[in-house]
Amino acid sequence: MDKKHEKVYHKVYVKSSSDDSSSHHMSSSCEPVSKKDDSNKHKNHHKKNHKKSHRKVRSKSSSKSHSCSKSKSKSKSKSKSKSKSRSRSRSPHGKIFYEGLREFLLDNDKLSVSGFNTFGLFTSSAKRDVALNKDVIFEENILVKNIKHLEGTPEIRIKKSGIYNASMILQVEVPSQFTIFVNSAAIPFTTVGTDTGASQVVGTFLLALHRGDILTVRNFSSATANGLTTLGLNPGGLEVSDNAILKLTRIAPLLNCLQTDYVKNK
Repeated sequence: MDKKHEKVYHKVYVKSSSDDSSSHHMSSSCEPVSKKDDSNKHKNHHKKNHKKSHRKVRSKSSSKSHSCSKSKSKSKSKSKSKSKSRSRSRSPHGKIFYEGLREFLLDNDKLSVSGFNTFGLFTSSAKRDVALNKDVIFEENILVKNIKHLEGTPEIRIKKSGIYNASMILQVEVPSQFTIFVNSAAIPFTTVGTDTGASQVVGTFLLALHRGDILTVRNFSSATANGLTTLGLNPGGLEVSDNAILKLTRIAPLLNCLQTDYVKNK
C-alpha cells in the first residue's frame, strides 16, 4: 500500500473506531441520568392518577347534590299537595258534610253514638205493705229521660222501643216474691224472691219493650199466710235509705228477629 493511502486509511478508520468506543464509554457512564428520567415519569403518572380521582369525587358530589335537589323538590311537591288537601277539607262544603254526618250519627237510635239516651231510676223509701197482686209504688224519679212516670204511682210508661236492661232491688221484712209486669202481663223469667225475712230481693233482666208499654213491679206470689209483704223502713241503719229501686236503661234498638211474645201492647 502506498504511504498516501495508509495516511488516509488511518485518518478515516482509526478515528471512527475511536469515536465509537468513546461514545460507548459515555453511554455506560450516564446511567444516573436514566434513573432521574424514570422518577420524573413516576411523578407525572401519579399526578395524572390524582387528577382522575379528583374528577371522580367531583362527579360523585355533583350526582349527590343532584339527587338531594330532586328529593327536596319531591318533598316540596308533597307539602304543597297536603296543603291543598287541607284547604279543601276546610272548605264550606266539607263543613256542611261534616255537620250533616254528625247529626245523622248522633240522632240515629240504632247506632247510639252519643250514648244511651233513654234511661230512668225510680226509688221509694217509705215503709209500706204490699198486698198480693198489688204493684210497688215508686215515690221519686232520678235521672229520667224518654221514660214517663208520675211520682207516687206504680206505672212506668215506655216512650222508645228497644232492648232494656232492667234491675230491681226490694228490701223486705218477710219471705217474698216479686215479678215485672208489662201491660198487666207477668214476664215469667223476671220472678225473684227470698225465703227469709229482713233480706233483699234482687233481679237483673233484659226486656224487649215497645213504645207505649206500661211496666210495673208486682207482689205476685209471696208465700206468707195472706200473701202480704212489707218493705222495711231505713233498712240497715238510722239514715233514710231506699227500700225499693228500679233502674231501666235502653241499650239497643228492638230487632224484628227477637222473640217478644210475652209483650202485648194494649
